[in-house]
Amino acid sequence: MNLIGTQPITTERLVLRKITMEDTQQLHEVDGIGNTLEEARSIVQMMVDSYDDRTFHWAITHQNAVIGRIKINEFSTRDSYADVAYGIGSAYRSKGFMTEALQAVIRFLLQDVGVHRMYAQVRASNLPSIKVVQKAGMVLEGSMRQHFMEADGTYVDVNIYGILQEDFDT
Repeated sequence: MNLIGTQPITTERLVLRKITMEDTQQLHEVDGIGNTLEEARSIVQMMVDSYDDRTFHWAITHQNAVIGRIKINEFSTRDSYADVAYGIGSAYRSKGFMTEALQAVIRFLLQDVGVHRMYAQVRASNLPSIKVVQKAGMVLEGSMRQHFMEADGTYVDVNIYGILQEDFDT
């Protein structure tokens, strides 16, 4: 495995890059980081401070504006897997940006880093996100009943979508 951490990734329309403190305002507005701007600053500071060769956390930018983020929640060098999560501003949804970003991160982690397996946990009711992972080449592997708790205290089912290095190479 090639532990190189978050590297810049350029796609046809996007630049994925490390998050900086200057991104705080946009991340707060677009991706809902933090309940207040001060809380967002604290969260972004933790992100910035966490960068190392095993951290993968990108700001998604379009025309120099931060429109969302994509990150690896869990990364195992022992078992060679990565759990990917993402968020994008409502004004940028249904335009293919998230699929484009996810495809680029999948390519980077499977090819450049050498991860064997990537997966995403998607709320079973989140049809737009399900379309994103499917378009990115991930397949439904199973579900976990009542796995995520919503803000109102109710539990929702989560589907697991995954892709293996051998799936990507074919």
